[in-house]
Amino acid sequence: MKNYETNLKKSMSLASKGFIAALLLLAFTLKVSAVSYVPDEKIQLRIENGTIKEALREIERQCQFTFIYNDANINVNQHISVSCADRTLPDLLDEILMQRGIKYTFVDNHIVLTKALSIPLWTTILYLQMPR
Repeated sequence: MKNYETNLKKSMSLASKGFIAALLLLAFTLKVSAVSYVPDEKIQLRIENGTIKEALREIERQCQFTFIYNDANINVNQHISVSCADRTLPDLLDEILMQRGIKYTFVDNHIVLTKALSIPLWTTILYLQMPR
C-alpha cells in the first residue's frame, strides 16, 4: 500500500509539473502573438513644422491604434515636418520617432512609446579598440 501511495504522489507531481509547463507555454505563446503583430495599413500624413504629438493624433485618426507614453520620458513637443502618402505605419514611425531616440512597440491595439537606450559613441569606439 505504501508503494502505491508513493507512486501515486510521484505521478501527481509529474502531472502538476506538466500542467504548469503547458500553462507557461500557453502564456508565452499568447504574449508573443500579442506583441508580434505589425500592421501593414497605409498612412497619409502631411505636417509642416508641427509637433510629434500632432503627428500621433493624426495617425490615431487614420488607424485602429492608440499611442501610450509617459510625458516625463517622451518629448512629444519636438517639432517635425513630414510628408508622405501610402507609407506603412512602421516605416512612418521609424522616420518620425527612431531618429529622435524614441522606440515603439505594438501591443494589441496600442503603440507603446519608450525612450530608446543609446550607447555613447565613445564607449563603442573604446570597446572596438580593446585588445582581444
